Amino acid sequence: MPATFTPLTNDVLDGVRRGDEKTLERLFRSHFDALVEEAKAHLDDATLAPRVVETAVLRAWEKHESFETTASLEEFLHHAVHEGAIREKSRRAALHRFESHEGVHVNRANGHAAATVDEAWQHIANTLHAPPPDAASMAAKAEMSRHNAAEHMAAVGKRRSPLITLAYLLAAVAVVAGLLFTIFRESPDEKVTRFLKHPDSQEIMSKFGQIGSMTLDDGTKATIGADSKLLIPPGFNKEVRAVRVTGTASFEIAKQDLMAFEVRVGEASVVATGTKFAVNYDTATHVSLVRVEEGSVNFRFGEVVKPVAAGQAMMVDAKGAFSEADKSAQDEALAWTSGRLVVVNRTLRQALEQTRRWYGIALVPSDQALMERKVSIDASLDSSKEMIADLEESGSMKFGWDDKTMMLYDIGHVPAAKK
Repeated sequence: MPATFTPLTNDVLDGVRRGDEKTLERLFRSHFDALVEEAKAHLDDATLAPRVVETAVLRAWEKHESFETTASLEEFLHHAVHEGAIREKSRRAALHRFESHEGVHVNRANGHAAATVDEAWQHIANTLHAPPPDAASMAAKAEMSRHNAAEHMAAVGKRRSPLITLAYLLAAVAVVAGLLFTIFRESPDEKVTRFLKHPDSQEIMSKFGQIGSMTLDDGTKATIGADSKLLIPPGFNKEVRAVRVTGTASFEIAKQDLMAFEVRVGEASVVATGTKFAVNYDTATHVSLVRVEEGSVNFRFGEVVKPVAAGQAMMVDAKGAFSEADKSAQDEALAWTSGRLVVVNRTLRQALEQTRRWYGIALVPSDQALMERKVSIDASLDSSKEMIADLEESGSMKFGWDDKTMMLYDIGHVPAAKK
């Protein structure tokens, strides 16, 4: 079972803000597995995940005094891991292209075992306590860099034979011709995929407890749920009319005759013209869901296309298996579009992930055994009090404060001072 990120407590936040390394180590060790799992979701080589987490924690430590709440620290860690994994994946892809086109072998750590939590913490500790470089060593490195650059330029400057020059020219022509051939023969689906992978794409991210709305260049109104991402490619509404959603969003599509509007959610896509619908993509289960309010859409996975009409909802899993989404699945994924959070008979662990996401607050159980207790929530997003009351009633628990920490106690084991 994948590790779950346990909400941070205020004493951890206070220790981090004070610059207490023991608190940092405690935070790192207790959340290492969960953050590694997050990094792995974006990496082709899972052994790189610990290094991504190390870098994210070091970045957080650099600005440890700036975190005002546990939610802001948690959000920074999640985003830093996500960005670091994407950056590492891009770097590896660049190295691969360099090897392929330049014929140069780049040493890699592939095949090596991933760092353990002890090894990873040792890397962080070594970085924190590394002495600053002295002026002499920095000057020596700079001189070596200039020397290597001079040697490289001298080698490049040597005269090549006409045959070698001609070979390079023909190779360049072949590459350009191949690129043009690929572009002109690609299908509309391949074109959308290519644009959505463009490095200049704009990624709009919402925070915990935040719902944001915007109007796209084609007039479409988009609303992004909490802790979600909307990716808009360059050339939107000119070359392609498509976006990618990670998390959840709703759309009111502007009518247009020239191009249909497409939303990629995981490996699935929703294609529509002038309609209203909402989507959800669960990065943990890799299930994509669409619910249509007005008009109709085509829900596609691979070569299979399913029409979905107004009032209907459908989901598809990572293997391409379609099914109708029942009311519970719809409510849990999309009740936020009506201003509510719905959790149906889930463990407290799962419920707290959603309360942190939609309310931006951290609730901590007094006993970890409570994490497996089943609870349900149907509360307004504007009322954390209503949400907590649902947790208390459905889970036989009692809310209370422990200094600055929001606690949940078993109803039969509430400290006298909290009753």
